[in-house]
Amino acid sequence: MLTEIEQQVVALVGTALEHRAAMEIAAAPRAATLDAGKGTATIALRELSTDGGFHPEQHAILADLPARRRVLPLAFALRVAFHVRPGDETIGAVRIARASLLEDVAVVAHALAEAKIRGGKAFAAAIADSGYEVESFVLTKATIGDGLRDDGLLGGELEYIGAAAIWPPGEIQPEGRIDRIEATVAPQPGAFMAQPPRVTPDGTSRVAVPSLPGWIDREGNPQPTQVAVRVMSDLPPEKRGVIRSGTAAPFDNGIKLVGVAHGAVEIEYGAPLAVDMPADELLEIIAIYAIDKGSSGALLGTAVVSILKPVKS
Repeated sequence: MLTEIEQQVVALVGTALEHRAAMEIAAAPRAATLDAGKGTATIALRELSTDGGFHPEQHAILADLPARRRVLPLAFALRVAFHVRPGDETIGAVRIARASLLEDVAVVAHALAEAKIRGGKAFAAAIADSGYEVESFVLTKATIGDGLRDDGLLGGELEYIGAAAIWPPGEIQPEGRIDRIEATVAPQPGAFMAQPPRVTPDGTSRVAVPSLPGWIDREGNPQPTQVAVRVMSDLPPEKRGVIRSGTAAPFDNGIKLVGVAHGAVEIEYGAPLAVDMPADELLEIIAIYAIDKGSSGALLGTAVVSILKPVKS
């Protein structure tokens, strides 16, 4: 995984400096000794960082395999270090060696700035399950020494940062086939209003209910789309207003079932008789529920109707 990334850069630098027979290009570590007139370009991954570990969504889909990989996104730092030993320590030989070093650094920096390298495409492996994928590779800094170091060498560096994803090759997670998608229709609360909101005894009001989508259960059977409607107030159940729309629910005598699958419908409410009202004004609530497993389920909303007795002159 990481070795392959490092070796890819070795190959890219080697191509850029193929005309320099005196340069040895290799991955770290650098050879301990360096003959006069010779040079090295040493490539080394130096730092790795990530955002804290694996995440469920971090997967790479491999086009050539019916599988996917759990991947670890990484940011990395890589250094190309140049070392040159002059033919001798005279000022003329050092200047010639340093000019050669400057040329090598410039050639490599220019070569690695190619668009397909900066965008990671040049790092693509010949096999899909390579264990790595480079997404970016960018030069951030270049340094070049102005004289001989204590070890008698001239040195320079190119520092790069990149982004990649890595995974262990050969550890596949077979992709399953989606035969069907199971959908659950969840009722959502709504805002309902009775029109008119005030009626006289035995008067009529209506509540508009929007259409609800139909649904199919896990056995593939279409299910009716209905709402359950109930009237609530301080009156005994037998004296309250009534829902004139729909059909009586088999699971509760005080509930009507109203179909709402084919567009918005109006639920008709009939107010109680004046003789049954305990006061000059009565509030009744029209409660609308979703249907769940053949019974009334979640409350979708309510509408309030005010019943006013006519004023006697």
